[in-house]
Amino acid sequence: MKRFLSFALVALLSLSVMSSTVFAATPQITAKNLDIHKSEEITLSFNITPKSGIAAAGFELTYDHKKFTFVEYGYGEAFEGGMTAAHDNGDVKENGVGLFKYGYVNIKGTDNGGEMFFVTFKTADTVKAGEKYEFKLTCTESTDKNATPIKLNNVTVVATVKDGAPQSKIETSRVIGDTSATIEAESVLSSEKSTVQNNQTKTDTDGTKNNTALLIIIAVLAVIIIASIVVIILVLIKKKQTTPEEEVMTNILADDAETDFLNEDALANENASEIDEFDEFDEFDE
Repeated sequence: MKRFLSFALVALLSLSVMSSTVFAATPQITAKNLDIHKSEEITLSFNITPKSGIAAAGFELTYDHKKFTFVEYGYGEAFEGGMTAAHDNGDVKENGVGLFKYGYVNIKGTDNGGEMFFVTFKTADTVKAGEKYEFKLTCTESTDKNATPIKLNNVTVVATVKDGAPQSKIETSRVIGDTSATIEAESVLSSEKSTVQNNQTKTDTDGTKNNTALLIIIAVLAVIIIASIVVIILVLIKKKQTTPEEEVMTNILADDAETDFLNEDALANENASEIDEFDEFDEFDE
C-alpha cells in the first residue's frame, strides 16, 4: 500500500511539472489594423499579454517614410515602472523605409498586461483611398530579470486609406515620450541589459560560494565518517589476530584450567570415599 501511494505521489508530481511546462503561457504582442485618412494623425498601439516577465526589450518599427512622418511616442500600463527610450532615424533604409526604435528596461521585470507603447504618425496628403500601408514591428531582443531570452512575436499593422475628411485626434491619458531625445533605444537597452546580467552574475557567484562551502562541509563529514569506519575495522581485526606467544599462553591457561578442574573432581571423589568408609566404621562399632 505504501509503495502504491509513493508511486501515485511521484506520478502526480511528474504530471504537474509536465503540465506547467506544456501549458506555460507564451507572451503575445498584438496590434489592431487601422483605417486612415490623408493629412491626419494616426496612432499605432502595441499590446502584450500579462505575466510576460520582460526586464529588457528592444523593438524596431519600419514604415513608409514618404507617406508618414513621425510625431510622438509614449508608453502604456504594461511598461509602467521602467525606463524607456526611443529614436526615429527617419529615412535611414533603402527605398524610403523609415525606422523607429524603442527600448524598455525594468530590472525587476514586468508582469503587467496591456499597452506596451504607442507611436503616432502624420499621414501625407498624397495618400489615396484604397491604398494599404504596412507598419512592421520586430522584437530585436527581449530578456527576463535573469537575462534569459524571451521569445516575442512580430506584428504587422495594416493601415487602409479611406475616403473622407481626417478624423479629429482623440485625447488620451497616455504618457508621451521625449521626442527630442537623441539616444537610440539600443544603446540604453545594451547598457541596462549589462546591469541585469551583472546582477545575475553576482547572484550566480553568491550561489557558487554557498555551494562550495556546502561541498566542503560534506567532504569533511565524509572524511570523518570514513576515518571512524576504518578505526572500527582495525580494532575488530586486532581483536581477531593474536601473536604466537599469545596463542601459546592461551593454550597453557586453558590446559591449567582443565587440570585444575580434573584435580578438583578427583579430590571430591576421594573425599566422598573417605566419608563412606567412615560411615561403615560407625556401623561396625554399633
